[in-house]
This record gives sequence, structure tokens and C-alpha cells, in this order.
Amino acid sequence: MLLLGFYCSLSAYRLSDLPLVDPDEPRYAAAGRTMAEGGDWLIPEFNGQPRVNKPPLFYWLVALSARAFGPADEVTARLPSLFMGALMLFLTVYLGTRIYGDATGYLAGLILATTPLCWAISRTCVIDETFATLLCAAIACLMLGLTGRWPWRPNTSVLAAGVLAGLAFLAKGTATLIVFCVPLLFVLFFRFRSFYAQPVGRFWAPVWLGMGVLGVLWGLVAPLDPPGDLTGRFPAFVIAGPVMAAFCVIYYGLLDYWKPRHWIVALALFLVLGLWWYVYLWSYLGTQRFQEMVHYETAGRMRGNVHEELPVYYLYIMLGVFFPWSLALPAALIAAWRPANLPLPLESKAPSIATYRVADAFLVAWVLGVVLFFTVPAAKLAYYILPAMPAAALLTARLFTRLAGGCEAVGPRAKQALLFLVLLFAECLVVMAWSPAEEPPGRPPENPDRIWQLVLLIAACLGLIAAAYAAARAMIRTGEPTLRGILTGVLIAAAAANLAAWIVVPSRIVQLPNRWARVVEAAPVPLWTIAAVTGLCFCLPWAVAVLTRYVRPAAFAMAGVFAALVWGLVPIALPHVADRSNKVIVDDVGAWAQIVEKLYTVGCEEESLVYYLKRVVQEARRPKKGESRSQIVRELLDSEPPGKVLLFIHRRYYALFLDDIRPEGSRLLAHDDHIVVLLNQVGPDAEGLAPVKRKSKADSE
Repeated sequence: MLLLGFYCSLSAYRLSDLPLVDPDEPRYAAAGRTMAEGGDWLIPEFNGQPRVNKPPLFYWLVALSARAFGPADEVTARLPSLFMGALMLFLTVYLGTRIYGDATGYLAGLILATTPLCWAISRTCVIDETFATLLCAAIACLMLGLTGRWPWRPNTSVLAAGVLAGLAFLAKGTATLIVFCVPLLFVLFFRFRSFYAQPVGRFWAPVWLGMGVLGVLWGLVAPLDPPGDLTGRFPAFVIAGPVMAAFCVIYYGLLDYWKPRHWIVALALFLVLGLWWYVYLWSYLGTQRFQEMVHYETAGRMRGNVHEELPVYYLYIMLGVFFPWSLALPAALIAAWRPANLPLPLESKAPSIATYRVADAFLVAWVLGVVLFFTVPAAKLAYYILPAMPAAALLTARLFTRLAGGCEAVGPRAKQALLFLVLLFAECLVVMAWSPAEEPPGRPPENPDRIWQLVLLIAACLGLIAAAYAAARAMIRTGEPTLRGILTGVLIAAAAANLAAWIVVPSRIVQLPNRWARVVEAAPVPLWTIAAVTGLCFCLPWAVAVLTRYVRPAAFAMAGVFAALVWGLVPIALPHVADRSNKVIVDDVGAWAQIVEKLYTVGCEEESLVYYLKRVVQEARRPKKGESRSQIVRELLDSEPPGKVLLFIHRRYYALFLDDIRPEGSRLLAHDDHIVVLLNQVGPDAEGLAPVKRKSKADSE
């Protein structure tokens, strides 16, 4: 109960003060509100149009929340995510206590509650918290069954996993295939000998994989028909081959766990719960539109039509979304990486070394499976890897309890990896602290010797990495730290950081993005103070955890620092986050919006306008060849009688043709830093309403 209260105090803190943030939150909230007010419960609607790119499960939860807790607002729209976050917390604690014991389970829950990604998504009206919780519950059922810790009849864990995976499919579609990716990596990394011992599996897996390779080769040489269309270029066995090869590896690698009757029933439950809505959608849209939608959500995201990022995106984004616990995640993976070639499922009535071995291996496959699954498509977002957070929290808590002492010690490599990242992070903070106070932390001035400065930057970075590694090796030589090793490591790290700062900072190679530079300039304390406090709050507890047995105080200290940051920074950050919503401008022009007949947008997001105005908002058409946007704006303002058209236009477009449309073509009602609201010439119905002008930084423009 204390842990649940701590979670609620973080995730629900000032939840009602934050408006729905464009573009995703208003979409889900408005579609759920439409359902609650009598709309179609099978085909979600947003802005008067069907919204069918995601299944309806999360929309149902938002609608039920609105029905249960009164009129739809920001809090009721976010309650499903808050509730699902609590379920994920309970799942993590239960999984840890059931397999590893109370200390690991509750510590894993504390880590999960103070993870930035989990904290942020649990207070957001998006589908990912619901999907991640259901998917993690399905994977946890498989893990409990494999380790023999399933509390009910054997093999029913497979049926429970099938039901939960089907519900996850009803939440976010094909991303649920992660549930098959995790046991695949579990077999490949930790039970490959069990798979290789089956002659049938050794034969069929390469055969199916070879068919997929042949399909790729055929697609590369086959002509395009029609020209430029890649849809029909590759035959079906390009996908079917690797999929069947993966099933062969899972089946024969877990043959002793496989009970065909239960697995067939579980697969049937998964398909029935997950696919019935898509069958209905097929009949609703028709074959052509349905194929276009499925192609966009699968092949389109594989190619990166939206949210395109580099393949290494999740390697560095994990550092931020799991901070400060991410500093220990590589060490936790190293400590947990060991074979699991044991007869499965385990049948021990109490946790044992064999249970820990299988569970550790499965958690490693869980984290890597989620990250690798979302690395393959070109479309990437930070919160896609939310399903990996419970496994990462359990691995980190497992490392903590092993560092605290017990029957299983942590090897020197894992300790060195943890100290290496902590020291490297501390060195970077020292470099930041050396930033000259007289120079603002923005873009550096032009310099003709910039190529040599870049060479120095690369050399300084390599030197920091090498120094952090050498310091970690010096601190832990034979598995246990010594006072001499600790002093040597600290001196090496400090000397390297100061040398790198002396080389890099005066040349002004190090720079911050403009928005972060403005934040640093507006901070009430100098940059070196921020770096020093951050280092003391996070690096020092990690060093204490590795070099001493005081592990739990260090963990509680870092969790407390995270909570203090949330309670202290959320009130400061709320105005900046609220800028990504149009609620404030809607409050100013809400009375006008009730008397006009049409609402249009030009260059600005309409999602929050749709939600807060409860009206259909039309997006202006794109300009034709040789046509300017000012012509489109004038056309929209003249399309209805005076006082009947309200136009929301982005400032960057408004500034371009200000003289073309004002004063005779429109009336300025309100504006802020991002958006301008125009009304076509005032009619008799609007005589009693006065215009509103908001003060903003852009007034001088």
C-alpha cells in the first residue's frame, strides 16, 4: 500500500492542471468521449471521421471512465492509463516476489515507479500504457509457467497468456507479436542446445529460413509491376519463411514445456480475441480501404513513413527513459547472462538456483526482445519500448539484492561495467561544470580551425571512455574493492575529466540545443552547480551501492531524488508543456466558436481544438500549383456569410500574408505565441461579443 500510494503521488500529481497535449491525447480522448455520448462502440470516431488505425480497446476504457466518473475532462481521459500503470506496478512486484523474494519484488516496484518513461506515460491519455501492461502480463504468465512458479494448475499459464495477448492485440494490433519474439530469443541465447538436440527442428528451421532468403533474392531481381509499386514485388514466403523458422525454434527449443492441446487452445483464444474486430473492420471499409490501412500500419511503419529514426535510436534513448537506473542496466544484463539448459518447466516448490537461472535468462530475452523488435522498423518513438520496463526493473533490482550479499555474488565484470558507466557519467558532468560563465551555452562562434577542434573533441571523448574503464578496473581488481583501488580510480577519472574539459570547453565545441540553452540561461543557479548536485545525487549512491554493502539506502536515496525532482519541477514545467495544447486559446474564443457555422485550421494542429470546442474542425486544403496560402485563407473567410467562419492559423503563415487579409478581410479575435484566431467580417449575431487579445512574446512581430 505504501508503494501504491507513492506511485499515485507521483503519477497523479497535478494531473488536472495539464491540458491534453497535441496531437495524440486529444484524439484518444475525443474518440472515447464520442463513444460515451452515444457514438459507435465498434468504429471509433474523431472529428466526424472514422479512426480505425488502432483497435478500439483503449477507446472503450476512456468511454467507460467518462461514464463512471462524470463529464469527460483531462483527468477522466487519463484514468485508464493511471490504472494500467498501477496494474503494471502490481505485476512487477508480484513477479519479483514470486520468483526472487520480497526484497527484489518491492525494490523492482520502487524502481518502476521512479522510471521517467513509466511515470510520464502513466499520466498520459495514450494507448501505450494499456498495451504494455496487457503484453507484459502475457509474457509474465509464460515466465511463471517456465519457472514452475505459476500458482494454479500447470499449463494453464499458456491459456492465460493467450487471453492476455489477444487483449493486447485488441489494443495495438501487430505489435503484440513481441510475445513470440521473447521466447524466440530465450531459446536462441540460452537454450540453443535444447533446440539443436532435436533433429526435426534442425532440419525445418533452416528450410523455412532459406525460403525467406530465396524470396528476398527473387524480389530483388523481379521487375516492378506496375512500375514503382513495391507492394507485390516480394512473394508471401518472404514473411512466411522467417515466421515459420521462428516457430520451429520456439517449438523444439521448448519441447518439454510444449503441451500441444493447451498451446493450440491458447493460440485460438489469441486469434479470436485479437482478430474479430479486424474482420468486422474489413466488412465496414471494404477490401481496398482495409488493405491500404493494413499496409500503412505495417509496411509503412517498416519503411519509416512516420517517426523515422536511426537504427541505434533505442541504444541511447534507453539511457534517458530509464535514468538513473539505466546506469546499472548493462551490468544487470551481464550478471544475468548465463545458460538455462534445464528441463522445463521447473517443478521446484520453492525458489532455487535453477529458478533464478531460468528467470534471469528470460528477463534478459524480455528486454532484448522488446528493444530489437522495435529496432527493425524505421518508425520509432521512445515510449514504444515501455513493455521492456518491468523486466529492466526486475533485472536492476536483482543486481541490487545480489550486491547486498547472499548466496549469489556478482562477478567483477558486472561491477566494472556499472562503475564504468557511473564514472563516465560523472566525467561528463565535470566537463559540463567547466563551461565558462561569461559565454552563454548556445551555438559556438564560427572558427576556421573547426576541423581540428572536432578532432580534439573525438580524442577527448575517447580519452574519457578509456579513463572511465581504467578507473573501474582499478577500483575492482579481484572482485572486491580496496581503499587503494578506490583512490586510484577516483584520481584517474578526475584527471581525465579535467583534461577533457580543458581541451573541449574553451574551444566551444560543446553546445546545447537552443531550447535547452534558454532553460540553462534562465536557471536560478549556475551550470556547474547543477552538474555538481546531479553528480552527488546519482553518481554517489551508485558508487556506494557497488563499493559497499549499503545497497538499499542507495536505492532509496535515488528514488527519493527522483520524487523530489517530480514534485519540484512539475509546477515549473507545466506552462511549457501547456504550450503544446490549444486549450488556452480555446478558452478565449469559445463563445465565438458557438455562433459560427464552420471552423478551419491553416498550418496548426486541430486535435485539441476538436476536443475542447466539441466541434468538427476542418483543415484547409493544400495550395495548388501557383497558388498562395493567402488565397486559400481569403477563400475560407469568404465562403460563408459574415460572422460565420472562424479560422485558426499558425503564426508562421499568418505573418507571411498579414497585409493581404487584414484589415478588410477578417477580424483578429485572439492570439498567442503559436496561433492566431480570425473571424470573417462581423455579422449581427456577433455584435455582443468583444474580441480578446492575449499578451505574448510574439506581439512585437
